[in-house]
Amino acid sequence: MKLLLLYLFILFQITAFAQIKTALNLGFETEKSNGEPYSWLFNKDQGAGVACDNLYSFKGLKSLYVDARKITLPTYLVYNYLPGKYLKGKHSIRITAFIKTDSITQSISFLMNQQGAGSVYKATKYSDSTFSNGWKRYSVQSLVDTTAEHVLFGFSLPKGNYWIDNVRIELDESVVNDEAPILVQLPSVSDIEWLKKNSTEINLNSSAGLTQKEIFRISKSLTKTKILALGEATHGTHEFFDVKIRLIKSLVEDYKFNVIAFEAPMDELYEVNKYIIEGKGRISAVVQGRAFYRVYDTQEVQELIEWLKNENLSRSKENKIYFAGIDMQGGTQAYKNIQEYLTADTVLSKRFQSVYTAFLKPKTKLIERERFCNMVDTFYNTFHTNKPILSKTGGLDSKWIEQNIELIRQSAKKQYDDALGRGLTRDSMMAENALWLSKYYPDSKIILWGHNAHIYNQTKYMGAYLYQKLGEKYFAIGLTTANGVFNVFPNSGTTTYPLVPPTKETFEYYFSNIDKPAFIFPTHGAREKLNSFSQLAFRSVGAAATNHQFHHLDKNLLELFDAIIFIKDTTPSKARLKNKL
Repeated sequence: MKLLLLYLFILFQITAFAQIKTALNLGFETEKSNGEPYSWLFNKDQGAGVACDNLYSFKGLKSLYVDARKITLPTYLVYNYLPGKYLKGKHSIRITAFIKTDSITQSISFLMNQQGAGSVYKATKYSDSTFSNGWKRYSVQSLVDTTAEHVLFGFSLPKGNYWIDNVRIELDESVVNDEAPILVQLPSVSDIEWLKKNSTEINLNSSAGLTQKEIFRISKSLTKTKILALGEATHGTHEFFDVKIRLIKSLVEDYKFNVIAFEAPMDELYEVNKYIIEGKGRISAVVQGRAFYRVYDTQEVQELIEWLKNENLSRSKENKIYFAGIDMQGGTQAYKNIQEYLTADTVLSKRFQSVYTAFLKPKTKLIERERFCNMVDTFYNTFHTNKPILSKTGGLDSKWIEQNIELIRQSAKKQYDDALGRGLTRDSMMAENALWLSKYYPDSKIILWGHNAHIYNQTKYMGAYLYQKLGEKYFAIGLTTANGVFNVFPNSGTTTYPLVPPTKETFEYYFSNIDKPAFIFPTHGAREKLNSFSQLAFRSVGAAATNHQFHHLDKNLLELFDAIIFIKDTTPSKARLKNKL
């Protein structure tokens, strides 16, 4: 309650801010870049997981999933508020919602508190002590308190799993429009001037590595960095790829970085690494058929791989540059590697074959995914306990094989957690895999290539896990853009999609007002100087076509990145197999 009162006090006291309309998000269709629902409030320190979920929905594409099985208090509160202006001249208010439950043992409470002079509080309890196979309608209603500044409404949830959707507010039986004011401070001309003076222009008309003049503002941090992450606001922008490759060249040549790891399957990219180290064969043959994600099957990335291979030709065996993945999605190559490695142990090989057979079967039910997780865990424990005599074929060492088994465990757990709506499992696993690389390649300096949303050094994403482990030895650089077209990747093929123009409520709008086609700036000095940037939205698009391209974040973006690269106008990445499978 104290947190809520503080939030409301701040919200209503800052009167100098510009007023902007935003959705109440009653259908949970709008989510932040971390998967949490926009506009809804909840305590993040009570052991619950809250995220928009596309597995179940009553209406639309998404619902709100609340995993309250491990909460630290008897109940967990998820709530929103309706401004008091909607109550003027009204007599009654009714709020309804549809909820799907799983294995709860106590009553759900649907709450409504009109916070004003009258302080009208109403709560309706529902005793659903068993699993609800379908959606059930819940409601709470009351007479209107005309003095209320706002109406707090939400759900008090005991331990269990919940899916909530289609919240509806009626005043005298008229449905309230799904919008409410939010107060946002907008940057000033002096803010833009400060940013202009403290950013360095990047020359886009070069293929060479970024110069020391271009990166001098972050050079001191680069010398002590153990893992440097390079983000991207979309997975299909040529200029992002081009600038990142040029920065990689500088990092390899001038700062002794020697591992480049992509947000792509770890087991598959190990095969590409062989090409970079040994320099045998043709790159097209190496990449063909790999689960190298279509987003990275581009001419730009192919040119990077060729550059790394050629760079290695002049390096000693102890001084090679390595190429890797950090993702656990995929797994086909891992199964092949393990089966090959187990040829000397027929008993363990047979057990593993049953795991592989189960892997190939589709698992649409939650219980099927749970059983597969248990099967993989059993094999994992057996492998480590028995310490079998194994053949070393194909150049695969025991540490790499153990990591392949771990990748299969991760993949199985991710599928299970996905079914429960826990979308952040993958990030913690990618962080674990990045840290594993730092041990597998001793004294290494690693460059991570992935989406902006994965590299944030706070929240619950991969970057946050790395920052907790490495502190200032982790350095995150986000990349974003204002205008142009980017590649998207539907179920088959590749096509282009326009970038939504930034509005004055976004970072990109103000970045584009700086008279530089592209620039880089460190965020540490900007955090205090640019307070007005703290509430702006930031572009974040994955691999799919969408017009919902800007997201508000829980944290100030300037605190989530150590540096930001902005490129005003951008074009699609150069897909190798455009419009083909």
